Amino acid sequence: MTAPGAWKVPALLILDGFINFIQNLVAFAVLFLVTPTSYAVGNIAKRPLIVAVSIYVFKNTVTAMNILGIIITVIGHITLYTYFALIDSKPLIAKEDLSSSTKSILGPEEPINSSVPNENAKTV
Repeated sequence: MTAPGAWKVPALLILDGFINFIQNLVAFAVLFLVTPTSYAVGNIAKRPLIVAVSIYVFKNTVTAMNILGIIITVIGHITLYTYFALIDSKPLIAKEDLSSSTKSILGPEEPINSSVPNENAKTV
């Protein structure tokens, strides 16, 4: 005979697995919509929200140091997001520089003709 309430632990484990599965589906859907940088910053920015909700739900006492930490975290995330968004929007190499450097490395552009065998290719 099983103890009363013995079904609760397996049910909670199944519920936890289902919620994690849904969270992963949502994460992949969001990754298709935003840049990886935006997703990473948003993922990190949810931590102060979780702390704030847990303070509200569990009625924890909040000190000035806790509030200062949350404010620093939020400001830091906004600053980092702005910084990385600016980096992502700037091209690393100008298009003109790229085309001139590839010409000097690769030589003049020639059409590739696949019907002509490559004399320099190794045969096995």
